[in-house]
Amino acid sequence: MAEQWRDCPRNKRAKVPHINLDIKDMANPCKLAEKFGVKLSQLRAFEVRDGETGEMKNDFVVARNINTPRLSVHEE
Repeated sequence: MAEQWRDCPRNKRAKVPHINLDIKDMANPCKLAEKFGVKLSQLRAFEVRDGETGEMKNDFVVARNINTPRLSVHEE
């Protein structure tokens, strides 16, 4: 799979906990980490369906601390 982000290759993206490296990202995680002043390891990835394409993609949140558990979304 070709790199989605030139400045954020697979080996850097792998530092984000819970990221699925085989799907695209909603945003560049390296740029997000820089914007929020955190390390890549302080982001948390979760999968969302892209409303435009219907594809699953990684989206990101900033963890409050390094022990933050994986985000769980429950549908009813």
